[in-house]
Amino acid sequence: MFEGATRAAQSGKVALWQSSKRLIMCDEQRQFLSVLGQPPARLTVEQVGWGLNFQPYEILALVTLRLLKPIGDPEKNATKLFWTQEILELGKDKAWLTKATNALYKYRNKRNLLQKSRRINASQANLFTPVESPPSIAVPAAREPLKPNSVKQNLVTR
Repeated sequence: MFEGATRAAQSGKVALWQSSKRLIMCDEQRQFLSVLGQPPARLTVEQVGWGLNFQPYEILALVTLRLLKPIGDPEKNATKLFWTQEILELGKDKAWLTKATNALYKYRNKRNLLQKSRRINASQANLFTPVESPPSIAVPAAREPLKPNSVKQNLVTR
């Protein structure tokens, strides 16, 4: 049905699993929502991505850029949920889609330039750091060979 998804049978129920093994929606939920006649009130990042044709990481970038607002006030690392009605309206707004797409282009470009400059700075820092020479091994100084006369003189003087 979607890229990276597989079907897994679990206790007689068929569920959709994402590649990260996170449960997306089981058949019971799908049947309930079709009987109800409306989509769920809240959408996850993945579901918003499907509805707006963005990748999940792009949805999180749009939240960072304040072009999308999750429901409530979630912490930075918390699961973000979005109001379905707002997402459906944004999907029909060409001006917002253009603005969001252009903002993502600029966001990615800025991040890529930042990473590139960090790599360049790191490589330049490695070029200019002094290279440590291996520890020197102390070689004993060579002795002068004893002269035969000096040995005799030393013995005689004593």
